[in-house]
Amino acid sequence: LVTCPHYFSEIIIYFCFALSLEMINSNHFERDRVNSSDVAAIIKSFSSYAPILHVFENESIIKSIIATYMTRHWIMLFWVATNLSISAQKSHEWYVVRFGNDYPSQRRRLVPHMW
Repeated sequence: LVTCPHYFSEIIIYFCFALSLEMINSNHFERDRVNSSDVAAIIKSFSSYAPILHVFENESIIKSIIATYMTRHWIMLFWVATNLSISAQKSHEWYVVRFGNDYPSQRRRLVPHMW
């Protein structure tokens, strides 16, 4: 059915990992509730880093950093899926070239019955 079934399985594992982390995050954090007092507390915690403190004066920068931190598991999933998709494409091409007509033409690269 598939040239690289282990890649597909790994993507599913990372998806489950990201989903479980998302459920943990949603139970412990309220993503949309970053207000000025939170930003002020974060800036105060960086007070020992006075030379770079001006970077954190912009509230939108802090919110972007927090949003990236909260979605890091989805970014990781995207990276893994992209990397393994490219690898599956290259592996499939290698098998087609190596085995030619002996390689099943209906075999997909990564996802059964799709791609």
